[in-house]
Amino acid sequence: MPKIGYRSVALLVGAALISLTIVAFLMIRSAQHTHIETLTQTNIRLFSVKLESRMREQLMVANLFSDQLENTRMPLAERFKINVGAIFPLLPDLEAVNWVNTDGIVEVAYPATTANKILSQKLGQREDTLVALYQARTSREPRLSAPFQLAQGGIGFEGFVPVFQRGEISGFIQFVFRAGPLINSVIGPWQGQGFIVAVADGDGLVYGNLPLLSGAEHAGSSRVTVAGRIWDLAIAPTEATLKENLTLLDELVLAGGALMSLLASMLVVCSGRTQDAIRDSEERFSLAMQGASDGLYDRDLRTNEVYYSPQWFRMLGYEPDEFPHGMDTAEQLIHPDDWPKLVNEIDRLMKAGEPHFEHEMRMRHSDGSWRTILSRAFMVFKNGRATRLVGTNIDLTEDRVRERALKEATRTDHLTGLRNRRELRRDLTTIFYNLHKRDRLCVFHLDLDRFKAINDTDGHQVGDAALCEVARRLRALDTDFDIIARVGGDEFVLVRAGSDTDDEIRAIASKIMQRIADPFSAGGKQIRLGASVGVAFAQGGSGGDIRDTLENADIALIHAKDEGRGRCRFFTHAMRQEAVRRARMQHDITLGLQRNEFIAHFQPQVDMETGRIIGFEALARWDHPDRGILSAGEFISHINSSSLAIKLDRAILRQACRLLPMLAEAGRGDITVSVNISAEQLSEADIARKLGEIVRQAGADPARLHLEILETTLLEDASPVVIENIRELAARGFRIELDDFGTGHTAISSVLNFPISRIKIAGSLVAGVDQDTRRKSIIHSIVELGENLGVDVLAEGMETASEVAFLKSISCRVGQGFHLDRPLSVAELLERIKPAASPSRQSDLELSD
Repeated sequence: MPKIGYRSVALLVGAALISLTIVAFLMIRSAQHTHIETLTQTNIRLFSVKLESRMREQLMVANLFSDQLENTRMPLAERFKINVGAIFPLLPDLEAVNWVNTDGIVEVAYPATTANKILSQKLGQREDTLVALYQARTSREPRLSAPFQLAQGGIGFEGFVPVFQRGEISGFIQFVFRAGPLINSVIGPWQGQGFIVAVADGDGLVYGNLPLLSGAEHAGSSRVTVAGRIWDLAIAPTEATLKENLTLLDELVLAGGALMSLLASMLVVCSGRTQDAIRDSEERFSLAMQGASDGLYDRDLRTNEVYYSPQWFRMLGYEPDEFPHGMDTAEQLIHPDDWPKLVNEIDRLMKAGEPHFEHEMRMRHSDGSWRTILSRAFMVFKNGRATRLVGTNIDLTEDRVRERALKEATRTDHLTGLRNRRELRRDLTTIFYNLHKRDRLCVFHLDLDRFKAINDTDGHQVGDAALCEVARRLRALDTDFDIIARVGGDEFVLVRAGSDTDDEIRAIASKIMQRIADPFSAGGKQIRLGASVGVAFAQGGSGGDIRDTLENADIALIHAKDEGRGRCRFFTHAMRQEAVRRARMQHDITLGLQRNEFIAHFQPQVDMETGRIIGFEALARWDHPDRGILSAGEFISHINSSSLAIKLDRAILRQACRLLPMLAEAGRGDITVSVNISAEQLSEADIARKLGEIVRQAGADPARLHLEILETTLLEDASPVVIENIRELAARGFRIELDDFGTGHTAISSVLNFPISRIKIAGSLVAGVDQDTRRKSIIHSIVELGENLGVDVLAEGMETASEVAFLKSISCRVGQGFHLDRPLSVAELLERIKPAASPSRQSDLELSD
């Protein structure tokens, strides 16, 4: 047997040492890379959950703002101006919040510094914006646009929150975000120093440089869905982080020790040094994590040994190492109800071979409270077996508290604290499906009488105080209700389940109305309100959709209000049939407006002394494709949508404006045209400018145009916006005419306080005046009032010769009515005002006495 020489032994020892050194080097380097990857994965998951949480909070505030607008009876643009100042500070990442109408026009911009840049801007320049608007309208949920370049510099994106009133889209809240500040606030200073972040929306860049980052060493990626958009996230460690975690110091120390030791001792030293190096690397990782607010843990799934970082303990209010590093500590601190769920989830992932772990649980703080902790980790597998679980605990307690507060705000009415419309439907559905078949659900839908006048006259603070008082009184009723909710500006719904008879329900409704009718003080004023109530039922065990019951109660309320104030009506199927007819008619009216089927006929206004036509009133007519020409009485009552009313008014106004130049060409430039202007139009922002533009485009003179305003508009709808618009219209040269004069209880004050050019005596007063002494006295007084104030007077609704004779006898010169002339088409009108063929004729129209 040959002997092995010293040199051979030395060579063998050297080779062994080199081999062991290389193995140790690779082990350490592998451990370092694993730590960097774990650190990256932890941070990408941390960034994802924080970004999702931040955007969820933003959308909750947006929905809260939307609920406030849905529940107002003020013009939405005006209510937006009032509320936006309180909402804006809740969203620190915003660049602007704007009110957008249904045509995609920005009507109100906030803050004021952005107003000049975007006010009246049409949001149709970018296809992504139009898509987001459409999606928000159809989904009835907030939707984001793709990122775009802000005019002020930087990347931004828009959020659109739809606002519906009575099921009809009324506009959008537009939130404009600056991406940079938002992402920076989510990243935080520590993450920003250690990692590079990028966010993209498809091909659009939100933040950073995603293509560059995606190919970086040790990069991690994730994806979040936010309000209909999918964002791709990427994170990669900075050069400084890589250098810190991939240092060669451990390898050099290891190699030097290997070369200076004997084989036997080297095996021990190498093994020990390898473990020490791994431990040192773990300590560096732990020290790095201490700078964050998250607690690191590292669990060996083979031995069940666990390492908890100092921050893991501090997050829960304990000193580092206050408890042993083991699973017993975790079991002791995790809520008893959550511990089995955690164990089962880890077991499931181990069996399924899934590397990513995420679990939310409660852990006991040193002060005894339970903290909401999100645990996110990466599971390491070797040879198909789970060997390690490395991750972080994130304290989400404050986030969850804030989310719960915002969720509560979205479930309740911000003013009264009652349930809102969304929560009403959810709870009502639960009650209905748990109702015993012998019982029934009773829904009371009530609307306050005289509230709008109080709100507009005494101010919104008094109106808000009145609503709070009503809510308090409803809560204090000695009748038990399962639900009390505020579902609109001054509308409330009360729900009661049981076996009450119809008579008992009527008694309850009467009690509600009586309680609300009791006077009270608000804002230093004595307030008197009333209520109208609609009642509908749903039988237990009957199935069906509870929304039908809510609609039925609303239909019954409409009938109660149509009959007068302080009424209660029970729903009947005949009411729904009528509602269906109305809905069908509204649909046909909408199509008719789109097809330009609504035309103006013009009823002459006559100087009753000379018989000469001095003006016309434009009256809406529907040139129906199947039924021919319909008068306003056959369709006007079916227009209960403000948008339809405004569109119809504008269509008639445009035709009236086009008529004025025709009259001038026919030699009758002295003739005026009267046009009705509704309260809905007068409530619009900037209405004077809009009407002025219509008149200008038609080449008409606003001084030849009378705008007829119902006296009730000045009494019941006279908000500050309405009053300002009336005065602005008069300043622009329009003549203001007070229609239906004499039917309101403050008619004289209306003439004194507004720029009225002419008053129009209501046809209901003129009818039968020749046989009614009291009406004669009232009309005579109105004519004298006009003479004394220098205001023209016109009497309408003249149907008989005796009525005409009486008005002429008290010096009311101008009249209108079928006895004088019927409404005329444009062609008939132009024919009527042609100069008389016979020089002996002295007027355009001979009157019969």
